[in-house]
Amino acid sequence: MSRLLVFFLLLSVSPTISESDRRCGTDSSRLWLDVVFVIDNSAGMNMYNVFDTIMALFKSNIQIGTGYTDPRSTRVGFVTYNYNATDVADFYKLQSWDTLNSQVQVLKRTPQARTVASYLDTGLNAAVRMINSTAGFRDNYKKMVIVFTSSYGHYRSSPKDIGTYLKSSGVSLVTVNTGSDKNVNAYLKQVASDNLSFAMTDGNVTAEIMKAMTDSEFD
Repeated sequence: MSRLLVFFLLLSVSPTISESDRRCGTDSSRLWLDVVFVIDNSAGMNMYNVFDTIMALFKSNIQIGTGYTDPRSTRVGFVTYNYNATDVADFYKLQSWDTLNSQVQVLKRTPQARTVASYLDTGLNAAVRMINSTAGFRDNYKKMVIVFTSSYGHYRSSPKDIGTYLKSSGVSLVTVNTGSDKNVNAYLKQVASDNLSFAMTDGNVTAEIMKAMTDSEFD
């Protein structure tokens, strides 16, 4: 075969994107990611800016859910917790930016629980179950859990131990202190992945979380 023919054959081969590729780690609209938001909704929780922060993470052209020709999509789940945890939306419920936005608006209008009890372990365990419920599907997509709370509250099992399990399973664990108690910062830092414990008082939480999401592409 002539060198000229080989040259033209090589030109005719176009690269394809496989689900194992990680080519767009700086593009938040095309992330290979499954993320669970775990939100404390107990009576003492400071909810200021929580839902605005969440929606600021997602551009309106993002591929939410599955079934796209381009496999670079983000599945989103929501868990709320106080004394017990509630699966508000699993990975199958939200299949577009519009459905994500609608769910967030519902959560934004939902009154907080009457109980002051806040058990972080129940929220984390619910996130573990949600992630494990689709084991074998999208296993090559990065997993992330993002916790919003203003209290370290009570627990039945150690949140630090559950956090260790998540992290050892390859899950990035982000915590956000929505209050101003520095003791909560110190506690959540022990639960979170390295350098992924933030506080609303930082003033740039959206950018911090977005960086954690895009950086996860390279973990």
